Amino acid sequence: MPVGRDFTQPDWCAPLDVAERIRAVPSNATVKGMFFDGPITEAFRRSGDRPGRPSYVAFKDYPLADHIQVLVACAMAGYPNVPVREGLRRLGHDAFRTFLESLAGRVLFSVAGRNFDAALGLVARSYGIAGPVGTATVIQRTHDAAVIHLENIYNLPDCYHVGVFEAALEYFREDGEVLTRVRSTSDVEIKMALR
Repeated sequence: MPVGRDFTQPDWCAPLDVAERIRAVPSNATVKGMFFDGPITEAFRRSGDRPGRPSYVAFKDYPLADHIQVLVACAMAGYPNVPVREGLRRLGHDAFRTFLESLAGRVLFSVAGRNFDAALGLVARSYGIAGPVGTATVIQRTHDAAVIHLENIYNLPDCYHVGVFEAALEYFREDGEVLTRVRSTSDVEIKMALR
C-alpha cells in the first residue's frame, strides 16, 4: 500500500494483503455484530453465497479479524467483476446506513438531522460505539473540506471506510469526494473534499 504525504484518490486496483491485515489486528479488537449482516445479505443477494456465521447479534462484540475475513469474502462474492478494494468500498456504503438505522445511530444522529457540521461532531462517538479499539477524530474543518484521522482502525480504513464516508456525504447531501492519506494499514486520514 502506498504511503504518502498528500491526499489522493484511493487506488482501487492496488493489491490487498488480507493475511497481513489480519495479523496486524490486536486480539482485543472487536466490532458490533450489526456490521456483518449488511455485507452478508448483499453477497447472498448478488451471488447466492453467504460468508460468515449463520447469524450475528447486533450489539454483541465479535473479533475484528473475523470482520475483515467476512468483508473480503462478501466483496469477492458480491462484486466479482471489480477489484476487491472496490467491492469493499461499496460494502462501506452499507455500513454507514446500517449504523444510521440502528437504535444507537438513530439516537446519536437525531441531534444532527441532515446538518453535515453537526454530524462531524459525532464522528468520534460513532466510532466508539462501533468498536472499542481505534479512534476517529476530526482534525480539520474548512469551508471546502473535513479531515478525519482514523487511528488504530484495522478493518480496511483505506477502502471499506472510504465507502462509509462516501455514504455520509450522500446522506448529508454534500457534493464532494473522499480522498485518503495513508500512514499505515491502520492509520489513515480521510479527506471529505467538498465541491
